[in-house]
Amino acid sequence: MMIIVGLFVSRAMISIGMALMGLQFFLKPNLKETFHTFYTSKIILFSTALFFIYLLSGFYSDNTIKYWERISIKMPLLLMALGFSALIKYPSTYIKNLLSIFVLLTLITSIISVGLFVSNYAEITESYKYAKVIPNIFSISHTRFSLMIAIAIFSSLYLWKEKHYVFSKQENVLFLFSGIFLILFLHLLSVRSGLLAFYCATFLLVCTYMIKNRKYIVGSAALLFIILMPIIAYNTVPTLQNKIAYMIIDVKRFIDGENVNHYSDGNRLLSIKLGLEIGNTNPILGIGIGDLENAIFSKYKKEYPEILSEVRLTPHNQYVYVYAACGAIGLILFLISSLYPLFIKESYTNYLFLSIYIILLSSFLSEATIENQLGTAIFITFYFLSWDLKSNSEQV
Repeated sequence: MMIIVGLFVSRAMISIGMALMGLQFFLKPNLKETFHTFYTSKIILFSTALFFIYLLSGFYSDNTIKYWERISIKMPLLLMALGFSALIKYPSTYIKNLLSIFVLLTLITSIISVGLFVSNYAEITESYKYAKVIPNIFSISHTRFSLMIAIAIFSSLYLWKEKHYVFSKQENVLFLFSGIFLILFLHLLSVRSGLLAFYCATFLLVCTYMIKNRKYIVGSAALLFIILMPIIAYNTVPTLQNKIAYMIIDVKRFIDGENVNHYSDGNRLLSIKLGLEIGNTNPILGIGIGDLENAIFSKYKKEYPEILSEVRLTPHNQYVYVYAACGAIGLILFLISSLYPLFIKESYTNYLFLSIYIILLSSFLSEATIENQLGTAIFITFYFLSWDLKSNSEQV
């Protein structure tokens, strides 16, 4: 509960919640049994592998201060794994209630944002031509907020499908409304990482349904609709039109080698380019997680001095980030650790886990998602909460 609420209102609540989750491991009467669950559960073990990949890079990181800073951000990957190994046999109703609270908070935040948009329509619509977005009352990063919306969409539709309610059966309809409203709002917000995540998850869910149930005609019609949705949105949503127009100009500047100092997309692409170049200097092991930030900022200073120091970025791609810091070996281990959960006990047939995990993985393409507290918290919290709610008492 603290972590879920903390995603919106308090970074301190997230940290305290993560620490309390880890503490559950040591509060169990039978520590030996809990530890056995920890190291025999594949879904838990592979989440900790992401943490240990970073931990090992400390052997060749010269900047120990930055190294431990990076490790502290990854600590929730271990703490949540320890906590869930102690709480693996809790009633699924608890998880559904937590998801309900998350959906409700996301819905309220989004409704207020729509109110802000309507009251400042012309100003906010025009601001999309300059990489701005509709604000939210909690000042959550728009990229992280868009991922939260995408997760809330599939969570709300799952809760509606499961006929879940807290007090009254009638409230189940609220989840259907939430799902539809948040889909519309995600397009209005027009943050590409969230839209990419939504469409990737939707596409894979339809393909899985079509193949599993052999509903090829229905599935093909649904896929056609998915293709038409962004086209319809582009022609009807002014914020999306302005966002795409800005993106085209921005990316063209980067391709043409022009100054991208005040252009967000161009600067992100530049950070990825520099990350690849740094990784190529030590392609086997990388330069060490503690040294990456200094290395890339030095490269900015030397090769792109026109880029202001306050807008210089570390690689805005999780895979490039890992490659630069941990090399090809680290990247291969990272890919195995992050993709393998999709194939544990055919989890790719689990609607909620598949949709949410694809959202999380897709975010790695446009963001270094787990390189800050909020991104790490979103990733590991919903990784575990979405894991097989229907058979959560079964150890895997």
